[in-house]
Amino acid sequence: MFSLKSHALEGLQSTVDRVGGNEIGTEADAKIIHFGSLETEKIQQTRLGIQQNLFLQSVELVEHAGSLLQKPQLQQADIDLAMQQMDEGLRQAYQVEDSFLRMLDPGLQRQYADNFISGVETYRIGVEASSRDQQLQGLDRLGKWARFWSGNKPDIQRKMVAITGLPLQSG
Repeated sequence: MFSLKSHALEGLQSTVDRVGGNEIGTEADAKIIHFGSLETEKIQQTRLGIQQNLFLQSVELVEHAGSLLQKPQLQQADIDLAMQQMDEGLRQAYQVEDSFLRMLDPGLQRQYADNFISGVETYRIGVEASSRDQQLQGLDRLGKWARFWSGNKPDIQRKMVAITGLPLQSG
């Protein structure tokens, strides 16, 4: 009995056998290989786009939280919102891949881990423990991050757009 599924699998196996033996038999085989290559490229572009979004959002959330905490008439609701934004920024930062950061700038991965992520973590621990010293240590690391980021942001963003092929989202 003829099965469309088994026929398709046999055809695919035949193509794989020919390609594996470095023989591309038909134009259809070449199109299948080209299509697979395009799909792989699309998957890579999607992954890079996700990484771009996670990185930029993590920085934006923490920066916004810092702005909230500098308000003159700081209310508890402002503090709560700032802590939520820091936590979300940190959650997103943990998902950014080191390899993505290294593609953008040789020093970015180290700065991001040692000063941005560690700074937020240390500050948050200081807030939870009511430790002014830990809060200040966290702020010191975040200050180092801010100096690095402000000096390198335009170049990193240009490279990010070139690598991902995606525009930067203004927030």
